[in-house]
Amino acid sequence: MAVRGCPPPRQRRPTAERRRPRLLAAAGAAAATAVVAAALGAAPTPAAGELPVVTYMLSNFQLMGLAQGSSSAIRALDDALYFWGDQIPVNSEQSTGQYTWLSVDSHTGYACGIERVTLQIMCWGVDKQAVSATPTGQAALQISTGSQHACALTFDADLVDLQHLALKADTPDNNAAFLESLVPVCWGSGGQQSSENLVPPAIGNAADGDPVVSVRAGDGFTCVRTYKGRVQCSGAYGSLPGSAESQVPEGVLFSALTAGEKHVAGVVMDTAELRAWGDCSSLNECTAPTGVSWAGAEGSLSAGRMFTCALDTQLRPHCWGRVFWPRGTPAVSEFIEINSGMSHTCGIRRNDTRAACWGECSFGECDPPVEFNRIPCERHAARGTCLRAVSSGVCESRSCTAGYTWRFDAPCGCYYKLSSISVANAGAAIGGRTDGGTDCHKVAGVPFFFMDRVDQSNQAPRCQT
Repeated sequence: MAVRGCPPPRQRRPTAERRRPRLLAAAGAAAATAVVAAALGAAPTPAAGELPVVTYMLSNFQLMGLAQGSSSAIRALDDALYFWGDQIPVNSEQSTGQYTWLSVDSHTGYACGIERVTLQIMCWGVDKQAVSATPTGQAALQISTGSQHACALTFDADLVDLQHLALKADTPDNNAAFLESLVPVCWGSGGQQSSENLVPPAIGNAADGDPVVSVRAGDGFTCVRTYKGRVQCSGAYGSLPGSAESQVPEGVLFSALTAGEKHVAGVVMDTAELRAWGDCSSLNECTAPTGVSWAGAEGSLSAGRMFTCALDTQLRPHCWGRVFWPRGTPAVSEFIEINSGMSHTCGIRRNDTRAACWGECSFGECDPPVEFNRIPCERHAARGTCLRAVSSGVCESRSCTAGYTWRFDAPCGCYYKLSSISVANAGAAIGGRTDGGTDCHKVAGVPFFFMDRVDQSNQAPRCQT
């Protein structure tokens, strides 16, 4: 039985059917290596190197972008982009309402995103060079915004099936060509102390399987990270003397990286230790809490103006530095991604995929719209019976009426516990044999996630290897 994707409940432009194994890179990587995690909360957080680099690049996408006075997020169910707060960039509604989206980031006064169908870069907002100088006709897999400049990780779109986010031909030559085509680019205005922030550091070696896989823009600096964890920065950290390059910890490999206003933070590979550097204030945003093991995946840490936030290995957030906020950091909630603006942080919660925010929230930037936290309900049946009927309208998360279940980024079919079930190819059968059994198929490094609300435990996976 071929299982195809459901039509999204809200669609501005035809949304390409896609493989989107997104549930926090940490969980995705664990799923790729174990196929089925016994329980997501107990899943380990591996380094990026545990995923094949091509799969890693075609499955890691930032779904939230925060700025001063505004927040934005892509709803993974239908690739719709939502903004909230009183200071959202001008033309946001007009720009985003026409498209579906793969990734987004924003800064004070402007925002940039990667449009889902063509994967091209788009920026909008006030008349900054970061908007007016946006590269045209350029496909990208990652976007990052600073105060006056933005950066993206570009690639050769001719090599990739953009609909399914996979190489057109999975051959050694195509893999090598794809890795060679990964190039970080920056545009906009040079930093106050140095214009070198517009020139990403020249590190990365595709021939050695170590291309640049992450680019981050701060206020006056740019940092990149390679697949194997090497990090380098260019520009300057605020008024700190010396170049940004000279401050990077020497010989340290990082599994994840984030850029704040004037500082950088990363999680060290293999040790789960968090290191930070740059123009650090007396508020200790560069000094992480002790005794905590950090998740160490893309999307699991973020930084703003004199503060840093990160998820621990239990996916719970911690923030330090300038965090004297009216809305405190959630103490027990678990998140699949976080991102920070200048003075607030938002995350997508693991258990129900709702957006939640904390920090200084004077402009409504911490209050996601009700529409973002509504998701489709689908009719469910007995285990092993797959139905394609979709309920009309939407329902509140975890509040489906009798006979329906809610889903997170899964094709029509049978729905299991929050665990990973990989399929042999896009549209392949997923479980649901007529005899009531389950079939597990996999392709290396491509996890799919399902949620089953039939009972209350939401722990044990039903599909065993």
